[in-house]
Amino acid sequence: MELEPGGDQMVTLSVDPRTLATWDTAAREWRIARGAYRVMVGTHSRDVKETETVHLPERRLPAGWRPGS
Repeated sequence: MELEPGGDQMVTLSVDPRTLATWDTAAREWRIARGAYRVMVGTHSRDVKETETVHLPERRLPAGWRPGS
């Protein structure tokens, strides 16, 4: 999708949950901590244009978890 300068568009962002997870060796699963996560959008890391906070529940994913499973 391309926008003209100054344009805006609502988008939906899907993120692989493992991006937010840590690997629990003892339990052999991915764990996502409950809490607030900031999502930042910009042209690069030093030029953040928008920030939104999302609140996620704790989540556990089995070792073989794949998107769509």
